[in-house]
Amino acid sequence: MQLENDVDSTKPTHKYNEVIENRDRLLSMHINAFIGYIVVEISVIGGYFADIIPIPFTAIIIGSGLVDFYIISIILFLWKKRGISKHLLNTTIIIGILIYAALLFISVYNLNDFRFINLIFVLIAVTIELPFTTFFENILLSTISFIAYMIATYLSVSNNHYGSFFAESFYFICGLPIFFILTMISRQINAQKEFIRSGNQSLSRTNEQLIRANKHLEREYRSTSYEINLASHVQKSFLNDPPSDLSDWDIAMYFKPLYGVSGDFYDYYAKDGKLKGISLFDVSGHGLSSALYTMLLKPTMFRLFSKMTRSSLNKMLSKLNDSIVSEFSEVDNFITGIILRFDGNVIEYVNAGHPEILLRRKTKTIESVEALGEDVKGEPIGLSRGFTYRTLRFSVNTGDVLLLFTDCLLEGNNNHSPFGYARLKRTLFEAGNESAQAILETIVSTFYSHSGSAISDDLTVIVAIKK
Repeated sequence: MQLENDVDSTKPTHKYNEVIENRDRLLSMHINAFIGYIVVEISVIGGYFADIIPIPFTAIIIGSGLVDFYIISIILFLWKKRGISKHLLNTTIIIGILIYAALLFISVYNLNDFRFINLIFVLIAVTIELPFTTFFENILLSTISFIAYMIATYLSVSNNHYGSFFAESFYFICGLPIFFILTMISRQINAQKEFIRSGNQSLSRTNEQLIRANKHLEREYRSTSYEINLASHVQKSFLNDPPSDLSDWDIAMYFKPLYGVSGDFYDYYAKDGKLKGISLFDVSGHGLSSALYTMLLKPTMFRLFSKMTRSSLNKMLSKLNDSIVSEFSEVDNFITGIILRFDGNVIEYVNAGHPEILLRRKTKTIESVEALGEDVKGEPIGLSRGFTYRTLRFSVNTGDVLLLFTDCLLEGNNNHSPFGYARLKRTLFEAGNESAQAILETIVSTFYSHSGSAISDDLTVIVAIKK
């Protein structure tokens, strides 16, 4: 509604554009008329010095000065005006045509046997104003030129000036097709100008609408950015940093949302300085909806992990799945994820449709955890109630490295070549043994070197080294 009101408010702008166009057209007409008068004045002065034109030199100078003063005054007046009305435009044009007709009459009457030179001046006048006069104005200019010329010729011949009125009338009438052609050209020019003007007005209205729409979008963007920043701040308060005071594991993590807030969420479960578990989940989709989902799911997962200490992880995951299906049946998102539970050197593992984690032994052999036993990958959470997940147990030793990640790490693409498991295993193999942070930095920098700085999904990478 606000946007429609903004668009309607452009009507006064179009009115302002119209008075500007009137001013510009009249200014162009008078500038070209001034050029035409200068050409005629130079010709008349040249004819005087050649003893061809019988008009006194003083009369030529005074007449030229008055005409030039009038034209220059109009030009300066229009130059300072920001716009003129349609009425003032028409009035000024008619006054200019009448002054032109009076000058033509005086010139024809006084040139005696050189009256025909005025036909050239008439053609100059009609042609030079052609692009700036309407069809009606061009007909008016041609008609008044014809009437003024014929009356002046008749009076000149009647006062015993040299020439034949009928012969000169015949010659002038023979020239009328030229005026007719020029008038039709004027009509075509004005039709094209009107088409262009209409197109420009349409473009102007469209541009104004786009400007207002852009301002509306900018306001919405600022509001949305504020909300996303606020949501990001709230989400980060839910997502804890890896515990740094563990006696049994060294952990480092990289977390990069695609849109400020993330559909990835993770948690670390520790007690008495020892790591008890890690969970990593990835909600489908991006943005606020997925981020809100994570804020609801993370506390639920924390309660289940804390209470179901004597239950296997597959039962814990099945309970989480049933709860999601029951409480969020109208939500289209699904969730992939993994849960690890640590008991000394033994790790219990369950997978809900998530990318398989990698295990690098101290000997630098690398394998997916799934390869340590039967395939336990189940379906994503939230698809169907009652799905039965399976768990896997495996052992780790000091110096072994676990790599957990979301699918963005595998899908990072450069020239249609995803980063993939093979490249990830090679990178993990080549990474040093100094610390979890050093290994993490090697993996992340290699990923961005391959995929570029932009990512197409939320990215979470966790490296854990057994102490």
